[in-house]
Amino acid sequence: MNTRTTPPLVFNGRLLFAMTAMVLRLGSMGQCSIGSFGVLASCASQTPQADLVLSGGQPPYQLVFSASNGSVMSAEVAQSGTVGLSLDGSLAWPSPVTVTLTDALGCTAFAEAHYTMYLSLEPEVFINYPCAPGAQLRWTGMFVQEFVSVPPPCPDQLYYEIVALQGAGIWQGLVADDWVQDLPDSWHFENLLPLGDTYLVRIFPFGGACDGGNGIIYCPAAAQFSVEPEPAECGAQVRVRAALAGALSTGAIMSDMLRTSNLLPTTEPYTTMGYDHVGVPTAMTIAPGLLSIAGNNAVVDWVVLEWRDADNAAVVVHSQPALIQRDGDVMDLSGDIAIRTPLLPGRYHIALRHRNHLPIMTAGTVAMDLYPVITTIDLRLNSTPVHGTGARTQVNGVMCLWPGDTNFDGSARYTGLGNDRDPILTGIGGNVPTNVISGVYDARDVNLDGNLRYSGANNDRDIILQTIGGSVPTAVRVGQVP
Repeated sequence: MNTRTTPPLVFNGRLLFAMTAMVLRLGSMGQCSIGSFGVLASCASQTPQADLVLSGGQPPYQLVFSASNGSVMSAEVAQSGTVGLSLDGSLAWPSPVTVTLTDALGCTAFAEAHYTMYLSLEPEVFINYPCAPGAQLRWTGMFVQEFVSVPPPCPDQLYYEIVALQGAGIWQGLVADDWVQDLPDSWHFENLLPLGDTYLVRIFPFGGACDGGNGIIYCPAAAQFSVEPEPAECGAQVRVRAALAGALSTGAIMSDMLRTSNLLPTTEPYTTMGYDHVGVPTAMTIAPGLLSIAGNNAVVDWVVLEWRDADNAAVVVHSQPALIQRDGDVMDLSGDIAIRTPLLPGRYHIALRHRNHLPIMTAGTVAMDLYPVITTIDLRLNSTPVHGTGARTQVNGVMCLWPGDTNFDGSARYTGLGNDRDPILTGIGGNVPTNVISGVYDARDVNLDGNLRYSGANNDRDIILQTIGGSVPTAVRVGQVP
């Protein structure tokens, strides 16, 4: 038996394995043999080196390296003696690694190395609420799940270090003392970090192991990020909840058929509809990944939030596109339900618009403040007063925006000039009322199911008639926003 202790073995990628090898020569056939086998690497090197002593047999030798995860690499050696080879750095080489030798005459020999692995993990940290008076540092991902959120937990054995590269700040200590657990896989640092700096963050267990170790030694690795001096959205914030009657057929959860049919655009639609945003760029976009979220937090459609002057509600001081979820939460384009604005703390009227529903606005002003203070406005509740008369409709006990404004003019009409019914007939061809146009993202799709129907089950025309009262086709319902 030959044994050899080596420095760490590292492979490319975020999870950088390093290993200390104890090599066991298991056997050979014929005259060829492997005198010793070791792997040399370190946390600083990502290319593992295999060292072997080959003897006997007839060169050239064919070497095949394999790992327990299925990684395989082949190499040819022209002569016997000491051989050094670089293993494929694009592959992972966890314990054990086996080398098989075959000479020109068919003689074979093999050796196997068992390792204590060294794992270098960059903590998955990010900044949340990067606004005055400071930025909140959060820690999440596989690292926190492995060490803190599943047995055996050991936040009392995890050490952290945060270094400000431009400033003089250094924060260090135990995770258990200075971090707060929000979710099973999410923690945040209890102190806010100053804006306008670049930070290095390290989180690692004492002695490289947690709760006595599990065959792995962990190498500290730093995550680096910058915090802007004062991001544009650092201002007053609010949380808004609402419901669209067209998407609410049963229960209190809206349909997300536009999303499941891959019809929702990643660019806000209101600019092309003639809406003038105030204080934000036009044609703002979201990451497509937000549209892959399913369940109650799935996206139903795009909406617009407006902040209006406290003394003159007809004056829009800020507006921005947003997304409404199935459960009614309105979220910003990054997926945060805390809607941040560049506005100063104060009181504002808040209005909500949708491309084929009538807009609504709070009856009074709403107090807004900076993080961490946040005001919640739930427009789904009958107890939340809104401006005007009959501004909402009740569906399944939920207060909703009225559906049926297919031409986005702020009113719902079934007949007459500028009515909302005729555009649906035009959309299906204009001649055959039973036609159905499927797979569309269109304001004439009043029930938001991705289809244009003028008649029959689930048609879009009848919803307009119901909105204006259901009995007098010449009636008009006007949105209650000044």
